[in-house]
Amino acid sequence: MAAWSAHYEEHLLDTTQLYPGVAEALAHLPRPLAVLSNKPERMTRRMIEALGIASFFGTALGGDSLPERKPHPSGVARILRESGASNAVLIGDSLIDFETAKAARIPFWGATYGFLGRAPLAAAGADQLFDTFSEVVRLAH
Repeated sequence: MAAWSAHYEEHLLDTTQLYPGVAEALAHLPRPLAVLSNKPERMTRRMIEALGIASFFGTALGGDSLPERKPHPSGVARILRESGASNAVLIGDSLIDFETAKAARIPFWGATYGFLGRAPLAAAGADQLFDTFSEVVRLAH
């Protein structure tokens, strides 16, 4: 695991890039925004910094930020507590993201162009599905 982690951290940004429209859409979403990843926190923060989107997020938690990782709802609970937000939506592209939202009792909006695609997210019961991140702005307002 240590060798994999070192290799992954060294190559974290080799092919990582934002999907089209993400940075522009983030600028138009209501605040606060947060990142909840199962990647280690240092890698999560490094990634959003390198992608130029860190300033949009008040909180960035990784899989090692809490005793439990997604799909446990503790990350969502911490983000809500620290941000003072009274409600939230979890946006993701995996069944782990969906399960996290359901465990936290918040809506889940699924990115159809991400990890799984439309059919599995729809079958799971996503509250909303979107084909481009710019659609999130419309959904949020």
